[in-house]
Amino acid sequence: MVRRNDPVWGEPAVAAQANIDTFVYPNAAPQAAEFNQSKQLWLGLEDYILTYADTYDTNLSE
Repeated sequence: MVRRNDPVWGEPAVAAQANIDTFVYPNAAPQAAEFNQSKQLWLGLEDYILTYADTYDTNLSE
């Protein structure tokens, strides 16, 4: 599971396909608002990683 912004990078065709691939049913799962929207928990971690990648002009993937 990823946020929409996370996999959308690279060559335009690759980024467009990654954008499409994030919106499929197998990528859907229930979420706990307190955990996923908390700046101290998951959302904060996602934002930190995106800021790091932007700061160092790099792409990160698992």
